[in-house]
Amino acid sequence: MALDLYFPPLNGGVEQGLNHAGIETFEGNFERHIVRECTQNALDAPSSDEAQVRVEIRLRRIPAVQIPGLGALRAAIQSSREYWDGDEKTEAFCNKALSWTQDAEIAVLEISDYGTTGLVGADGDRHGTWFGLVQSGGVSIKAGDAGGAYGIGKDAPFAGSFIRTVFYSSVNHTGECAFQGVAKLMTHFDAAGRKTQPTGFIGIIGTADAECASIRHVADIPPPFRRDDTGTSLFVLAYRQLGGETWTREYIREAVENFWPAIHRGKLVFQIEDQRIDAATLPSLMSRFSGDPEFISRFYYRAVANASRLERQIELPNLGSCRLYLVPGDSTYPKKVCMTRQTGMVIYEAGRFRSYRPFAGLFVCESTEGNAYLRHLEPPRHHKWDPTRADNAVEARRVLKSIRDWINLSLRDLNPDEQANEADVPELNRYLPDEEDEPLFEESEIETEPGGDVGIVTAPVAQALMIQEVPPRPPVRKGSGPDAPRDGQEEGLGVGGGQINPGPDETETPGGLSETTGGGATGPSTPNATKTLLQTRAIKIASNSYELIIRSTASCSGKLVLVSVGEDNREDKDLSVNGVRDMAADAEVSLDQFALEPGQTARLRVEIESTVPLSLRAYCHGN
Repeated sequence: MALDLYFPPLNGGVEQGLNHAGIETFEGNFERHIVRECTQNALDAPSSDEAQVRVEIRLRRIPAVQIPGLGALRAAIQSSREYWDGDEKTEAFCNKALSWTQDAEIAVLEISDYGTTGLVGADGDRHGTWFGLVQSGGVSIKAGDAGGAYGIGKDAPFAGSFIRTVFYSSVNHTGECAFQGVAKLMTHFDAAGRKTQPTGFIGIIGTADAECASIRHVADIPPPFRRDDTGTSLFVLAYRQLGGETWTREYIREAVENFWPAIHRGKLVFQIEDQRIDAATLPSLMSRFSGDPEFISRFYYRAVANASRLERQIELPNLGSCRLYLVPGDSTYPKKVCMTRQTGMVIYEAGRFRSYRPFAGLFVCESTEGNAYLRHLEPPRHHKWDPTRADNAVEARRVLKSIRDWINLSLRDLNPDEQANEADVPELNRYLPDEEDEPLFEESEIETEPGGDVGIVTAPVAQALMIQEVPPRPPVRKGSGPDAPRDGQEEGLGVGGGQINPGPDETETPGGLSETTGGGATGPSTPNATKTLLQTRAIKIASNSYELIIRSTASCSGKLVLVSVGEDNREDKDLSVNGVRDMAADAEVSLDQFALEPGQTARLRVEIESTVPLSLRAYCHGN
């Protein structure tokens, strides 16, 4: 039975160029999207509730003569180049596509799943999964709690093909088989000179029921694309093998990074060439990629694999049963929670929780109704929960806030002494009013906060300090008369003494000089110097160490001055500072050369010769 390529005629429809919206969504790191979308489809169709799903990925070289419709594909690509003559992007695509299909063997990436039901339904059956995956666009034939919701993820494999062509071969649980190819090119002229639609099909041409029908008899399927076991295989033609012999590394990493919860629970196994990825090999693979600072999945994995983990379960409104795993760690831990659903695919990483201790966590929505609810909050790439996608956005925000509130409450068990470790600064509300928690749906767009020796604080993420050169102060000139400069011994409104009375810009001109700065930086100041009162928050993190979060509303540079503040709001200038370190830049800070721009925030670790809890205040005394 002859198989060929068929592009339906345009018949007055809209002409389509090279830029396919669905495929463009998954351009870039297409390996990641192929792993996520194909594996999600497999996890959505297990043969039973107890079945283990296996996904195999391998790169093959298939003789060109065994690929049906390849000659017609090349002709369609040449016609597309001529039709869109002058379009440089289209010309480059066509030239590359023709180059990668001219050899005697063609590179083909095969993604096959096992332990699944396979695809069901005849051609044109709008309720069948075969129609949903192969013969439609923007259609998802899945249950309410399944992973996909838009029918757009099916375009991901096309992004990995130089000719945007994928073959589908499936055997379902009743033993029925099906095979067909899909090519997503652009409008062009066919052999009869007619304008075509951009999507074509490779199959049996001119049947009674369809212009191009799928093959339903195993003997008619070309041998390289036949399946023996139940499940579905995708074949990405003219695969963009840009990684050379190391192409497997990216797929292995993406499999681990995106599906480690499902792998750990034994629901999923990968076989990528000769590398098996299962619950037994997962620990070693986590270690294998641990040298990459961007690979932080190993911390989330410890939240469920570590014997010292904290595990909590709750019933949340609209979500049902939810489970949380937390594990404390050192300063390298991300201080975030990995958010997942029943499928075991990582959705995103949520951060900025209330904890003074580094940690990592895993959140799982376990109920069918909760998974269905969260699924509809996910965009096509399934990389966040967005309440604006819900029919009732107000309710969705409330649901997501309930997750965050529960995580924050659970984190208290990791920080039993957090109340004792926080030093309240008098009049703090005047400078740093309480900020509401970040909603969960925005967390995926928040930059990762640099690690450190302390836990999370509810303050803006620190920026690296701007250390600037400060010109030397002019020498003190002694003289007589009421306008003569002082010798540094008189009492006044300098840094070491006097009362704070800042103006609207939080700065103040000293009325005299002081003997000491209170922060270890000594020496006289000048009558023209300003004393900038910095917005301050102090958190005790050790017996003599504090995390200091400071911000300035005005530009300031000069000496950083620290003082302790008593309950009566009086400042104690006799404060001995042993060292200050910028936690964002991980560098020592010179108290004599300090600068902040308006609105800039700095996170400092301050070592003080005092084991008694102190409230601290900071100034910038300079020009």
